[in-house]
Amino acid sequence: MKIAYYVLIGLGILWLNITAAKTLSDDISQEMAQNALITIQNNNQTLKNDVYYSLSLLTEKVIQKEIKILSDLKYISQEDVEVLSGNINLVYVAQYGKNYGNFQAIKQHNQINLKNITFNINLFSSEIFLNDFVDDIRRILLHELGHYVSYQNPTLLQKFNKICKKNSCKKKDYVSNYAFSSPEEDFAETFAYRYFQRESHNKFYKPVNETNLLKQKLNLLEDWFE
Repeated sequence: MKIAYYVLIGLGILWLNITAAKTLSDDISQEMAQNALITIQNNNQTLKNDVYYSLSLLTEKVIQKEIKILSDLKYISQEDVEVLSGNINLVYVAQYGKNYGNFQAIKQHNQINLKNITFNINLFSSEIFLNDFVDDIRRILLHELGHYVSYQNPTLLQKFNKICKKNSCKKKDYVSNYAFSSPEEDFAETFAYRYFQRESHNKFYKPVNETNLLKQKLNLLEDWFE
């Protein structure tokens, strides 16, 4: 009897979670229909799990909201919005692992243009660490947009890279270990770090000891943000 009782309780909790997920999906879908600024390729058609489907809608909602903020702050132009629209892809894998992004660009007529930005979402990990999920998606978006900005502003990228070329930056002159891996990742990471400096609660870009060289890089981006 006790086993049957606990089975029924478990089924009841599962039903409540599925019902809540469906309600959340409907609410998010309605909100996105009203506030969507760009078209996002959300490859969630194969997600039959209601919780995962809701997670996919939350991913899209977070990106749409952040793009709207960036547009309102004039950090990205209407032309940028049009370029990004249709070129952000969301891909889901039912496994554990770190969520990550990919930036792809193509060279046309001596100019580098965006091909796409892809978000690779590991559903098992995202479900477990749901409290960090929104910040994680925002972190990926701003990092990949850092790559986009660097290609759109080659002169800015050259000035940024000169700081370390002239002064031989050490590891302490970077905002993260990943920034230390290449000049391109340094720009993208520093771009995201500078953006999130206005938020004390962000979990992924905590304040670092700003050396003289790091301050030079941040000040350069400060001019761009203004």
